[in-house]
Amino acid sequence: MIDLTKMFLHEAPKKIFISINKKKNYQTDIAKQTNITYSHISLVLNKFNKNGLVKFKKQGRKKFINLTLKGKKIQDILIKLNHQLTYNTPKQVGEKREIG
Repeated sequence: MIDLTKMFLHEAPKKIFISINKKKNYQTDIAKQTNITYSHISLVLNKFNKNGLVKFKKQGRKKFINLTLKGKKIQDILIKLNHQLTYNTPKQVGEKREIG
């Protein structure tokens, strides 16, 4: 098993995971949306798959990526955490922090 805590502390895996948001996600769409290389996305998605967060479905030459139930739960938590960190963190030194 891969340590998911370490993975989600990095920006790229977090962006990739959050971008999986519809029933038919293509790897190329994720690459365009996140501005991350196709090969890096492939590596990260395979790690997510090994940890039971995503599943792959192949139709012809296309491979769809979908979240598992475990993946959906973690994605919800990650989105909320990302929102809290983004909107409750001072943007400059000395700027007051919002609480809420």
